[in-house]
Amino acid sequence: MPLTIVDAEAEPEAAGAIFRAGWDLTFRQNGEAGMGGFWVSQRAGLDTVLTTSGAITCVIIVIRTIDGNGALGHYAAEVDPNEVLRGVAVMIQCLDQRPIDAVLFAAGMIGVNPEQSQYQDAIIAGTRQLAPCAPVDWRLELRNGSVPDAAVFLPHTGQVALFDSLPRQFIGRSDAGNGLTPYSYGGLLR
Repeated sequence: MPLTIVDAEAEPEAAGAIFRAGWDLTFRQNGEAGMGGFWVSQRAGLDTVLTTSGAITCVIIVIRTIDGNGALGHYAAEVDPNEVLRGVAVMIQCLDQRPIDAVLFAAGMIGVNPEQSQYQDAIIAGTRQLAPCAPVDWRLELRNGSVPDAAVFLPHTGQVALFDSLPRQFIGRSDAGNGLTPYSYGGLLR
């Protein structure tokens, strides 16, 4: 099943449905990635939701595996594309090298063209080397021209909704369990 990416400005009903599906899951099924961290969902058949907000200049990274698991990260604002690629490599490693179905980048506004385009192109090219069979997409702007600030990812169903702000703040787990594991880009959070 391909990754479905929904822009909350262009498709408010579809984005609202993804948000509600995540909101309706229990606290134990929710991982909220703060700046500099990511969550991994690795329990096949269990619905989970991974969320983040407050991105804009930071990069939102969504990785989905072919078996319906995935990771969502909030990489702190970084102008060196190689640093972001190191973060992508860490996320893939934490997914136990499972085959990657799709990768999505959102936000990550570092400047104007050509600097922005060169930055995105370098990260996309490097990610294609890390996950050669997966489509790689970048959503820098929502339909209304704003930069995505938040994401809600349902790995099991392969749905992502991008928002300029969440309708309500998720309060996610702060520790591992129930198929969810938090990491910083430097290692496992404890």
